[in-house]
Amino acid sequence: MEPTIVITGATSGLGRLAAITLAQQGARIIITARSREKAEQTCQEIGTDRVDAFLGDFTRLDDVRRIGNEIAGRYDHIDVLVNNAGLHAFQPRTTPDGHPEMVAVNYLAPWLLTHTLLPALHRAPAARIVNVVSPAPPSPRTASTPASTPPASAASSASPAPSKKFSPGSGSVTLRAAPASSSPLPPTPASPDTPAATTPSAEPARSTPHHPETTRACKPNSGMRPTDSSNPKPGRPPRRCAGSTARHLTPLPPEPEGHDGIRVPSQLPTARRSLKISGRRWHPPTRSSGVIRNKTARHPTKPRQKRKQWRRILLGPMLAIAVATPAAVLGSGAWVGARADGHIYRIDDVPDAPVVLVLGARVDPDGTPSSFLAARLELARQLYENGTARAILVSGDQGSRAGYDEPGAMRRWLVERGVPNHKIVQDHAGYDTYDSCIRARQVFGVEHMIVVTQSFHIERAVALCREAGIDTTGVGDNTVRHQQLAWLRGAIRERAANIKAVADIITGRDPSFLGPRQTGIDDAMTTP
Repeated sequence: MEPTIVITGATSGLGRLAAITLAQQGARIIITARSREKAEQTCQEIGTDRVDAFLGDFTRLDDVRRIGNEIAGRYDHIDVLVNNAGLHAFQPRTTPDGHPEMVAVNYLAPWLLTHTLLPALHRAPAARIVNVVSPAPPSPRTASTPASTPPASAASSASPAPSKKFSPGSGSVTLRAAPASSSPLPPTPASPDTPAATTPSAEPARSTPHHPETTRACKPNSGMRPTDSSNPKPGRPPRRCAGSTARHLTPLPPEPEGHDGIRVPSQLPTARRSLKISGRRWHPPTRSSGVIRNKTARHPTKPRQKRKQWRRILLGPMLAIAVATPAAVLGSGAWVGARADGHIYRIDDVPDAPVVLVLGARVDPDGTPSSFLAARLELARQLYENGTARAILVSGDQGSRAGYDEPGAMRRWLVERGVPNHKIVQDHAGYDTYDSCIRARQVFGVEHMIVVTQSFHIERAVALCREAGIDTTGVGDNTVRHQQLAWLRGAIRERAANIKAVADIITGRDPSFLGPRQTGIDDAMTTP
């Protein structure tokens, strides 16, 4: 009776070669494939009527279960199941079932197919399940193999021999994925320390003639340099390994014999493997009285010396940072204070200006301005109602994250409190104070204005806007000073922001988004 063999992933590579070979030996082949064209091509290459193909996608577990049920329903028994289908995804992908693609194809699909076909496998007299695995390649590659000649790199072995017909109960099948190279792997060389097997009557051979004042020949990987020992002078022993010394060396006994005449390595004394230091140099290892002596390389730096070196390396940068940071904070603060000196007023005595600029601050998730931002908006509303300013420019962040809109929230707050909508102009790209000042001058054409913010922030705002070319005065707010923690946090942050302000002025950077000239302020000024 011909065996029935199911092979997954049989449209290319090792699975296709296995399907062709087993079909030639007289087996009925059942293959699974995702592509109808590849399945038909594989069936034509096999060239017999004893091959059936089932189509399905192994990334979908429903397809795997369906294929298993169809195979189990058509065939009364299955002799061999070869789980060969697999992939290596170089980009993480997710299957429609929500599993990682590699996990679904390489692990879940073979398990589910095996579980579905178990009843048919149990009905076979001696069923087998073969799982084929291979290491993933280091880079994406594809390999095509002619259908006529199997590649030299694909290794497959079967017991009994391939020349006989395959019988499920007489042997096992092992399929291995070989390296991509067609050349065979070189044999692994034997270790020089591997014991050699001899006959019981054989005399143990010594590697070199023993001499009372010499050691035996240098072993590979022993850290010793062999020297030329040919043609020694008459009456003198052969030359020793380079770097060894003839004093205080104990002759090595011959290797003892074990059971059945097999030579075993001599048991070395359990000596302490420590370095015997001589000055600042250490010796290549030689075995003498359990001590390893070295003389050919410099002694490694001691841990204490390494710590001192790291201290010297890190001390300079740490001192520079410790000196530069306070200097930068004090210097930038002094520059900001000097630039804004004489231009900060109370709300009652601030000079008139066409525009009042409100700098943005945090907006709550429900679209309500925070207490700090509401205090700034209240100052702007009072300046507009008093006639000190005729238009309000609200500048803030819009679009840095989904649904966040500072200018829109400020406009709604002002409109709800009686400010006409056409007197409010929005700047949607005021991501920081520097951007708001530069855009007020270059995008909206403002030449004279009042800026309102908290008192710990007002000096930097006035300084930056004046550096942008705007005749600026400022009004600071202290109504939220009772929120001590938030106020302290803002005051501390302002010290670092002063350094950034000076750097922005020195470098003259452009705003994050400049954009074309807008006439919103001009329209608000001319509209009654």
